[in-house]
Amino acid sequence: MEHPYSPDFEDDYVVAESSTESDVFEEWQNDNSKKSRYRQPHPIRPTLAEAVQLGTQCEAKLLYEGPRQCKCCTNWVDETPEWYVQSKEAKNLTRDFHGRSALLLRKRRGHPGEEPFVLESIDIQSPMIKKVLSNILASYPGINVNSKILTFSAPFQPLFHFWEDVLRAASDEPNTETRSHLKILVDGLQPIFEDHLSQLEECRKTQVVSFPMLWSIFKPGDLVYTQLFKEECVMRLKNSYMSYPEYFLSCEYLDWDGKDFHYIEHQIYLRCFDGTVPFKDLAAVPLSMHPERLVIRDRLSERGRKFEGLKGLHFKGYKGSALVSKADWMQESSHLKINDRVIIDAQSYSRSMNLEVPAPPPHSPPPPPAPPRSIPISRTVQGRSASHKYSRRSGRDGKAYQRPLRSLDQQFDSRILSEDEWILCNPHVRGFLLKDKQWAKLCVDGISDISWNEEAFSKLVLPNNDKELILAFAEGKAKSNFDDFVVGKGRGVILLLSGSPGTGKTMTAESVAETMRVPLYTLSAGELGTHLNSVESNLKNALEQCAKWNAVLLFDEADVFLEKRDMHDLDRNAMVSVFLRLLEYYDGLLVLTTNRINAFDPAFESRVDIAINYPELSSPSRRQIWTNFIERLPERERDISVSDLDTLADINLNGRQIKNAMKTAHILATKLQEPLRLGHADAVLKLRAHLLNA
Repeated sequence: MEHPYSPDFEDDYVVAESSTESDVFEEWQNDNSKKSRYRQPHPIRPTLAEAVQLGTQCEAKLLYEGPRQCKCCTNWVDETPEWYVQSKEAKNLTRDFHGRSALLLRKRRGHPGEEPFVLESIDIQSPMIKKVLSNILASYPGINVNSKILTFSAPFQPLFHFWEDVLRAASDEPNTETRSHLKILVDGLQPIFEDHLSQLEECRKTQVVSFPMLWSIFKPGDLVYTQLFKEECVMRLKNSYMSYPEYFLSCEYLDWDGKDFHYIEHQIYLRCFDGTVPFKDLAAVPLSMHPERLVIRDRLSERGRKFEGLKGLHFKGYKGSALVSKADWMQESSHLKINDRVIIDAQSYSRSMNLEVPAPPPHSPPPPPAPPRSIPISRTVQGRSASHKYSRRSGRDGKAYQRPLRSLDQQFDSRILSEDEWILCNPHVRGFLLKDKQWAKLCVDGISDISWNEEAFSKLVLPNNDKELILAFAEGKAKSNFDDFVVGKGRGVILLLSGSPGTGKTMTAESVAETMRVPLYTLSAGELGTHLNSVESNLKNALEQCAKWNAVLLFDEADVFLEKRDMHDLDRNAMVSVFLRLLEYYDGLLVLTTNRINAFDPAFESRVDIAINYPELSSPSRRQIWTNFIERLPERERDISVSDLDTLADINLNGRQIKNAMKTAHILATKLQEPLRLGHADAVLKLRAHLLNA
C-alpha cells in the first residue's frame, strides 16, 4: 500500500552517537532537497497491526516520552529512552504497531519531586473494556462511549468517580477474556487511585479539602449544596473541571417559567486557596459530605413542595429580602427589605424583563454539557446546546365568596414533582411588589398567606346605602359575564369617587379590595409619565395586569389626566383621548378619585357606572372616625371618655388629619409611658394649629 507522507529517516540519515535531537531536526530542516521528497508518496511495507483486530491482544503497552523529533510533537517510545542520547530505535515509532494492545499507557517525564515517569494518559482500544465502560460511563458528561478509542487523561476523573463500579464489573464479569482485559485496566490504575482514594477518605473524616483534590469530591450527577442569590439551595452537578486558578462547576436546578418546569444551568467558580478549607466554608460542597446533610435535605424538600404549590398566579404576603430585577441586563439587581403584598406571576415577570425565550419541553433532559477545557476525557466530545441562563369573602348571606386570580390562556404543567425534584427547586419565585411597583425575585421562605382585615369595610364612614351600592357593584362585576354588542367593549366597572381630601375616597377602594380579598393596584399620575407615548404604554400595561390579576385598580387624583379638553392644548387632548379609548375596553374594576369633579371632561360621564360624592365630614362622622382609631388600641393604653370623644368630634378635621393626630398623640403618650388621654391629642392639635397660623 502507499502512504502519502511517510519519510524514512533510516534511508536518509545515519545518526551519530553524539548527535542531539536538535542536530537531527536542524539537518532535516536545512536539507530542502530531501525535505521536498518526503512530501511525495512513499511506499512502505504493510504493518502487523493491519492484520490484527484493534485492541484484541490482552496486554497493556507502556509508551514513554522520548527525545523530541520536532519542536511541537511528543515522541512516544515503547522503551525507556536513554536521556540526552537519541537512539536509532527510538525514532519514528508509529501508533500502528501498538494497535493490537488492549491498553496504551503513556508516561511523561516527571517534574522535580515526582517519579521519573508519570502516567499521563490511557488509550483504551479493547472492545471488551469499552463495552463494559459504555454501561458504567453512559451518562458521564463529555464521554462518547461509541468512539473507536477511549482516551482518558490524568487524573482520570471519570474512571476514578466510578472506580467501585469498574472493580465490581471486573470481579463479576463471567467472560474470561473480558475479565482478563479488565484486570489489565485495574492493574494499571490501581496504584494511582489507591493514593487518591486514601486522600479522599481522609477528606471525609476531617471534613476539609485542599484545592488540588477538589476534582475528586465532585462527581457528575451528585447533589451540590450552595447558594443562589444568598439563599441556600441544592443543585445537581453536570460537569466540573480545573482551569487554574479556578475550579468550575456546571450545575442545574429546577425552575418554573410561568408555563412549565425546566432546568436552569448555573456556573459556580471556586477560587484557588492554600492549604485546606472546611467543607462548610466552600462556596459549593457535595451534599453527601455536608455535616448537616439530613437536616438540609428535609428543609429544602419542604421548601420545594411549597415552590411547586406557587406555580401559576397567587396573591400572597411577603416579608424578607427581594432581588429587584432590571429590564436592562447591564444594570445590576438590588436587594431590598420588603414587607408587602405581592403577586406571584412568573409569566408576566418574563414578559416584563424581556426574558421570553423558547422553553424546552416540560421536564426535558438537560442539554449536553461543554467539554472541560483543561482535562480532556474523551477523543470525541459533545458540543454545547442552548440552555436557559428565567379570595374568599364572608358575604352578607354568610356564604363564602371566592374570586380567584385568573390566568390568560395559561396552560400549566400538571405533572407533580417527585420528592427528589423538590430539593432541586429554585429558592426564589418571581413576583410583583404592589407598593413599590417593581418586579423582583422573592424568597420562597418569605411568602405567607395574607392576614385579611375583616373590619375594614365596616369601619368605612359612609351612609349605609352608599356602602351597600359600592360593594354590590364590586361583587357583581366579579360574577357578571355581561358584554357589549362589540365583543370586549364596556365589560369593566368604573366607580368615580369625588369629594374633599380626607373624606374616605381612597379608603373606600382599599376596603373594597380587602373585603373581596383581591389585590389593590394603586396608580398615580407620576407613575404614568408626562409624554403621550409613555402614558399610553404605562396605562395599557397597568390595565392589562389588573385585568389578568382581577385586581381593583385605584387611579388616585385622576383629574390630572381626565381634565376637560380645549382647542389649544393638543398634548392634553391626546392624553384624554388615550384614556377614553383604553378605559372603554378595560375588563376590570376601576376606581377613580378626584377633588375637582367639575374639571372632568364630559366624555367620561357616559363611561362611569356609578359616581358618589363624599361630603365634608359631619360631627357624628368625625366622632365615628376618632372612635375607630381609639378602639384599635388595647384598653390599658387608652383613657378616653365619651365626653372626650364629643370634644374631639367638634374639631373640624378630615379623616386623614384625624389619623395623623391620633398617631402623633399615641407616640407622645408612649414616650411619657402613659395611656392615651385627651390632653395628648389636645397638645398635638394645638401644635398643628400654631404651625398653620404661623
